[in-house]
Amino acid sequence: VPADVIKMRPTDGGLRWMKDDLLKKKWLDDLFPNTDDILCVFDDRDKVVKMWRDNGISCFQVAEGAFLNNNDNIKLLFNWNYLGILYNGF
Repeated sequence: VPADVIKMRPTDGGLRWMKDDLLKKKWLDDLFPNTDDILCVFDDRDKVVKMWRDNGISCFQVAEGAFLNNNDNIKLLFNWNYLGILYNGF
């Protein structure tokens, strides 16, 4: 699937263990100062979907996402470690 931005969780350092909703919010703030250009985001975890929507971004929830902790989401590793964002104006 083509995406304008693909961001992966680092394997070392402080961001490795940061909660996923906080990490993705940090990426949002650092990489996208103008969120008006973001067409949509795809995610599964309830708290991350809420974070996107609280920031005015359309988020498609791709699976039920009431996970207790990151270990519950290992089977969906690409979602746990991945940020893909589509932009308007291709």
